Amino acid sequence: MNKLSYFSHLLVPHDGTEISDIALDEAIRFAKMFDSKLTLLFVVEEQIVPPSLLLSFIKSGSDVEQSKKNIINLLKTGAEALLKDRSKKLTSENIPFDLQIGIGSPSKEILDFAKKEKTDTIIMGRKQIPRFGSIKAIGSVARKVSELSPVPVMLVHQESSKEGQHPPYSEYIITI
Repeated sequence: MNKLSYFSHLLVPHDGTEISDIALDEAIRFAKMFDSKLTLLFVVEEQIVPPSLLLSFIKSGSDVEQSKKNIINLLKTGAEALLKDRSKKLTSENIPFDLQIGIGSPSKEILDFAKKEKTDTIIMGRKQIPRFGSIKAIGSVARKVSELSPVPVMLVHQESSKEGQHPPYSEYIITI
């Protein structure tokens, strides 16, 4: 396997955050350099449905599980809109792509998708946990994905976003 084959199918998990947008920009850069296909994945986490939101869906005589399904459908609709919006960048750059929505635990869905679809590399943002100050701690989803992934993972951090400048790749965390 030559080293360019690591970049033929890129998986970019996106959760609507600024760091996910920065990771998408990096993935676009890779896709252009290596003529890659890109899959943009949003995972709706079904276990985290705020009780106040759930209560707003429950009408007298209605079922809690049906209300939860309605909320998940609402979240899926929002995810579809977000992915369509982000895909405009891919279309304008002539990058082949597809959009996917998963439901479940984000790290598990990302890992399952990467394995099932035989993606070569995962490029995702990683959150810096503020209470650690200058220590660069990794959020739980990025940590699990980077530790358990069967393919290389590139974690992009906030400082990667300087307009028109790209840091040397030693500033990324890449696990192989």
